[in-house]
Amino acid sequence: QLRSIASLPPELLSQIFTHCLPSDTFLLPSRLAAPILLTQISRLWRTTAFSTPLLW
Repeated sequence: QLRSIASLPPELLSQIFTHCLPSDTFLLPSRLAAPILLTQISRLWRTTAFSTPLLW
C-alpha cells in the first residue's frame, strides 16, 4: 500500500530535508535556495523546514 509523503512524521521529513542540501558550503546562494523552495511546497513542509535549524 502506497502512502502519501504527508503521512511521514515531521522528524523524518526534517532529516530528508537536511540530506537534500547541497554539500558544498562555498555555494552559499544555492544552499539558501533549497530551504526556501521547501517552504513553498505545502503548509506541512513550510512548518517542518522552518523548525529545522540545520537548514538555515
